[in-house]
Amino acid sequence: MLKDCQKIFKTDFQEYIICMVDNILIIDDCNQTRSLLKDILLKTKITKNVIEADNGIIGLIKAKNQKFDLIIVDHQMPKRSGIDLVIDLITIKAYKPEELVVVSGFLSSEDVSRLINANVKNIFSKPIQINRFVNLISFNDVN
Repeated sequence: MLKDCQKIFKTDFQEYIICMVDNILIIDDCNQTRSLLKDILLKTKITKNVIEADNGIIGLIKAKNQKFDLIIVDHQMPKRSGIDLVIDLITIKAYKPEELVVVSGFLSSEDVSRLINANVKNIFSKPIQINRFVNLISFNDVN
């Protein structure tokens, strides 16, 4: 999953080593969230290619038809929950847990348990903290 790594993103407080990935899929029913995540990923040069899906069914189809280096999934979506989608992708061995990121405004203790049982550890709450998100997605920081 990791591609070329280099120091290319710097804030006033931190310098990041960004590891490029070829393709990222963002699955979220909120256009504003998809746009924010896409902007972060492109501006930090983590990737040059971001594909979007606005619900879990379309996201599942895209994830099965094309291999992505990383998939970012909202939990609460119409037609299919993000957790069900993530567990399906792991169960059919299409993706490893570390290739999946779940974002949500609310996760119950049952939701968290399901993710932990599926070995998914990349979980973000909304609103998204940009520095923390970049740290996770870029895999490494120098400080």
